[in-house]
Amino acid sequence: DILAPGYALDSALSGSTDCKTKEDGYVKAGTSMSAPVIAGVGALVRQYFQEGYYPCGAKGCGETINPSGTLVKAVIANGAQFTKGVQLGGSTTVISDQP
Repeated sequence: DILAPGYALDSALSGSTDCKTKEDGYVKAGTSMSAPVIAGVGALVRQYFQEGYYPCGAKGCGETINPSGTLVKAVIANGAQFTKGVQLGGSTTVISDQP
């Protein structure tokens, strides 16, 4: 399936209802951080087809398409790169047995 960064990502700190209060961000990790990355990518892929960027890459050059979830996932998966390593708790493990 699809892997997204989810370790040591900057996040906004919420909890105040006062918009004038300045709150510092903080570093988070886990699926709560990686899931929004993929959701955002999926939204951009869907927009690419809906605004007619396919097949030439310019807005409106093609017909608008309402892509299925399967198409969006296929585009994301086929635009992926091999994972070079995994970071956990400050140490990095390089993955070397990939094509």
